[in-house]
Amino acid sequence: MNCPGCNTPIPQGKDRCPMCGATMGKIRSDLGLPQPEAIQAPVAEVKQSKISGPPQKKCRYCAMDVPKAAIVCPYCRKAIAMSRTKKIILGFFCLIFALPIITGILSGGSKPPTAPQVQPTAAEIARNKEAGEHDEAQEHVKSFILKSLKAPSTAKFPGYSEIPVVKKNGYWESYTYVDAQNSYGAMIRTNYYVKMENQGDRWKLVKIDSGF
Repeated sequence: MNCPGCNTPIPQGKDRCPMCGATMGKIRSDLGLPQPEAIQAPVAEVKQSKISGPPQKKCRYCAMDVPKAAIVCPYCRKAIAMSRTKKIILGFFCLIFALPIITGILSGGSKPPTAPQVQPTAAEIARNKEAGEHDEAQEHVKSFILKSLKAPSTAKFPGYSEIPVVKKNGYWESYTYVDAQNSYGAMIRTNYYVKMENQGDRWKLVKIDSGF
């Protein structure tokens, strides 16, 4: 007899379909057959009969022959095959865990090369230090000139590129000018010569002249 729901052959003497689990009472009712009067023996005592139809396989729990497409063993009622949905979910998680490993193998597991560290030469360090000292010298030229003005708040210096500073024999010298008000409030331009020494922690004014 075949199950009317899934068309799976039902072994003789069995009380339900091994594929969909429909009971024989429901199957007979669906087919319009009379219900058997005799009480069937317990499942454990039912001898296995030869089933014609689809290929069969052994249940790994009770070693009975069951249809190859069966998911649940009709004898011991244990799951003997993984459903298609579970297989898809398991394959998806395996792919997630395996992807980083595969990527690492394909990339050789090596880190991207880093650029070599280039150390500046002694000459470059000296030039950089002197460049920074040059900017400080310009600032101190303005500072020393402001201290000698009558109205330092009115002072207008040229741009930094127009304040020349030169290092000679360990001293910084500058010839520049400034526009500022004198003691009468008149805006005049005065030329200055400034000579300074960088003593490391401070700048020392060596000489300052104006009006030449």
